[in-house]
Amino acid sequence: MEEPVPEKNTAPRTLWMYIREGLAAAHKRRPVSFYMLLSVPVVLVLGARLFEYRQDANRFRAALSVLLLFFLVISVQAVHDFFSITRRHFQERRAAYLETLGDREFIGELGQRVKKGEQGDSSGRNQA
Repeated sequence: MEEPVPEKNTAPRTLWMYIREGLAAAHKRRPVSFYMLLSVPVVLVLGARLFEYRQDANRFRAALSVLLLFFLVISVQAVHDFFSITRRHFQERRAAYLETLGDREFIGELGQRVKKGEQGDSSGRNQA
């Protein structure tokens, strides 16, 4: 007795499905510092009220400390992301090198082909 094969849901994909999929993929590849960078204008606008606290030194100091702490966190996160992106770049670059020119068999075969090509070129040039 054969088991019935369940039918696949072949409903057409909507535009919203494509948009959600694209946003999810973009979210995965963006570092945290990108979203922190987007929040900087909001913090600056909210920090403009800092000048209303000039008469009260304690409130001014507290607001300024929070603002500077925010920018310190953003700076540290940006430096961390920079080094992680750089490290990943060098790892991918080394992996690409090892896949191609770092492979000893490939280098050996490439050397032999170059030698054959030089021998063929030198004999051809002498005849011309």
